[in-house]
Amino acid sequence: LYPISYGHMGVTTAVHSLSYMVRKVAVGSLSAVALSGCVVLGITTVLLSASRGPLIALVLLCPVAVICASAGRLTKLAGWFVALGLVTAVAVPIIVQQVMLRGIALKTYFGSVEAFTEGQSTEERIILMHNGWQMFLDHPFLGGGLFQPWLITYPHNTVVEAFMATGIVGGTAYCMMLGIAVVKALRLMKRRPEMSWLGVLFLQYLINSFLSGNLYFDPPFFALLGVMLAAKLSPPSR
Repeated sequence: LYPISYGHMGVTTAVHSLSYMVRKVAVGSLSAVALSGCVVLGITTVLLSASRGPLIALVLLCPVAVICASAGRLTKLAGWFVALGLVTAVAVPIIVQQVMLRGIALKTYFGSVEAFTEGQSTEERIILMHNGWQMFLDHPFLGGGLFQPWLITYPHNTVVEAFMATGIVGGTAYCMMLGIAVVKALRLMKRRPEMSWLGVLFLQYLINSFLSGNLYFDPPFFALLGVMLAAKLSPPSR
């Protein structure tokens, strides 16, 4: 596993455990303790990866998972957010300390806004996305090609890549598919608890596609996109 995939493995563990705990488990039960351990394990894995993409996915998807798993029950939602806030305030500093003791220089990557946004990998991605968008502007109707000719690589953002490679028609169609899929994923997470893991995985892969994705060589993402587009949102039959 390379750092990005290792970190996303931690995101999957943490978000799915949190979602199931909020939806099914009573606070203080033995199952809640076990699932809390899985959440901690997932967060630790994300920090050990020292990768920005998985950290962004973790921060964005945890609140989404709690909101969807609460199924609109405001009292339950508020209670879980208070509990998670307290646990985060206590547990995260301890996890960070333990991770840094193992030689991971978290301050190099996450120590400040500048460290998070101005690292070498971040700057390289910004350049790739900027160049990819410039190719689209230079060839707006049919696109400029599959790769950036001066770098022989891809922009690391599938939306930019869709416009770069296929022009305004293909890029717009791709954005429309993503919008429909996101709405369906969120509804699936709220209405079909037994299938919510598919929505979570799609959103996780979607975030990764904006930061490290490749339009033509990412089969899991497009398989999940197809599942979301084909999903039926009616309640299960009884």
